[in-house]
Amino acid sequence: MKENCKRYGSKKSIKNVLARDKQRYKCKVCKYYYIEGDARTKYSGSDRLKVIKLYLENCGIRTIERFTGIHNILISIWIEKTSRANQVRPRKSQK
Repeated sequence: MKENCKRYGSKKSIKNVLARDKQRYKCKVCKYYYIEGDARTKYSGSDRLKVIKLYLENCGIRTIERFTGIHNILISIWIEKTSRANQVRPRKSQK
C-alpha cells in the first residue's frame, strides 16, 4: 500500500528503506521522508490553545500535564514557540 506524502499529499513517492519493520518512503516533490502507518499522537490546535490558556492562568506545567495528559516537555516547547511568535519588537524610530 503506497501512501500519500504526509507533508504535501503528493502521490509521487518511492520506497526508500525498511526501518523497524515498517516501510519508509521518500516524496519526490518535497524530498520528505515518512513512514507507512505513522501512528504518533497528533494534537489539534484546540489542545494547544487550551494548554497556553492554562499556562497564562498561572497553572504550572506539571499541573497542566496532569489535567490534559500531554507530556510536560511538549507543553514547554509549545509555550516557547508561542512566546517567540508573539514577541513585541520595538519599532525603529525615524530621525
